[in-house]
Parts: sequence; C-alpha cells; structure tokens
Amino acid sequence: MPLTVEEFIKSPRITGDFHQSTREIAYKIRGTSDPDAAYAALVAAAPASVTVDGITLAKRVFTVDYVDEQIFDGTVTYSKKSLDNEELQAGESSYQFETGGGTKQVSYAIATTKYPASAPDMANAVNFDGEKINGVEVQAPVFNFSETHVLPAASVTGAYKLALFNATGKVNSGSFKGFAQGEVLFLGASGSKRGDDDWEISFRFAASPNATGLVVAGISGIAKKGWEYLWVNWCKEVDSPTNALKPKAQGVYVQQVYEYANFATLGIGT
Repeated sequence: MPLTVEEFIKSPRITGDFHQSTREIAYKIRGTSDPDAAYAALVAAAPASVTVDGITLAKRVFTVDYVDEQIFDGTVTYSKKSLDNEELQAGESSYQFETGGGTKQVSYAIATTKYPASAPDMANAVNFDGEKINGVEVQAPVFNFSETHVLPAASVTGAYKLALFNATGKVNSGSFKGFAQGEVLFLGASGSKRGDDDWEISFRFAASPNATGLVVAGISGIAKKGWEYLWVNWCKEVDSPTNALKPKAQGVYVQQVYEYANFATLGIGT
C-alpha cells in the first residue's frame, strides 16, 4: 500500500478570536506502520501556512496518533507567530549585539603628569615599585554580537559542523560583517533541529578594533590588529638627577595569538 496523506472530513476547526486564531486540520495517514514515517509524511504534506480572516497562521504543531495497522490520525494546528519571539523561517535571520567586555591589565599609560616636575621619568609605566611594573586593571571595550540563522537540514552536514568547530576561537582572515581582517573573534555556535525541516543556529562573535600609529612607552609607529597581543619589554636604569631606579622600554612586541579562519565557511555571508 502506498503511503498517503489525506485531509480528514471533519477538518478544519477554527478557535480563538480575530487576534489569536488557530486552525486545526486533521489528516488520515495510510500505508505505514512506522510513526516516524507517518510524522515525516504529515510534515511534507501539510501547507506551510493557512489564512484565517486575513491573518496568516504560520506556526505549526504536528501530532500523530496510531489508529490501526498502517493507519494513523494526524493533526496540524496552525497559530499566529508570537510578535515578541517570532519563529524564524528557513533563510531568515536575526541579529543581537552588546557593547561591553571584560578587563585587561595595563602596564603603561597613555600620558603621565609628574608631581613634582623633577620626579624621575617613568616612561608612562604604571605602578613601578622599583623592582617591577605592577600595572592596573582597566575596562577593555569589546563589541559582542550574535546572529541566528535558519538553515535547511541538507546544509547542516557533518562536514559543516566540523567547519564550525574548526573556526571557533579564530579570527577573521578577511573582511566580515563590516569589520576588517583580524577584528572579529568567532566564539562558537549552538544549534537545534526543528522537526525534520531545518536547523536554527546561533553564531556568537566578539569584535575588537585594529589600531595603527600607536605610541607605547615612547616608542611610536606601532600597528596592532584587534586580537593581537601587545607587550613591552622593560628594563631598569638609574635616573641621573635623583639616582632612583626607573623603568625603560627596550622594545614593544605585537604578537599573533589567534589563528586566522575564513568565516565564509560559516555559511551566513560575510
């Protein structure tokens, strides 16, 4: 017997008021004893949406009940999507962002005012105690953003999941979402499958700006990408007027600490 899905005679049933309507459509599913196969056939056969009093009802809930050998009752309940948390459809996406970030330890200042003016020049070193530079913890600005995309099931293969894994904890090798190379760190993704149709996946990112023309501890012409690490190699020397020890910057080092990845492999555009 071929597998068939036919709308049942009692269908449809409409409940609710004009603003919160639901429509229930009943089906007879014949030709299988497998409830998963019956469910998949119902999902494939049911319309993506129905219209009641000019309102499109596109949120679907499926139920399948065993009746007899190779016969199931199926029901599809349609309702209006929530305006506060609208369910995304395949190919749609949403975007969220947050500015903030954590803290970072800073061992050199942007500028220093000495009191008295004859005090030893600390080369903008912060909290030098004569032995080491203790620094200070300051807020580090970071732009956090996330995107949620609905992808068809055929696209979310094992190879695609591995590509997400391989890109996690890496920075963009090319321009991405309006940011320059090296400014965006991929924090990871989380997804869930919605029935047999598609996947809803959220992608999380953090952005930190690239900088050029920096002056650090009296050393100029420094360029640093957003997620590179900058540190200063300090030594000590004697301040000739006061015979006090003071720090001296021997060099500034900008180092790549994150690998690059092609974010086009995420499949959400660049």
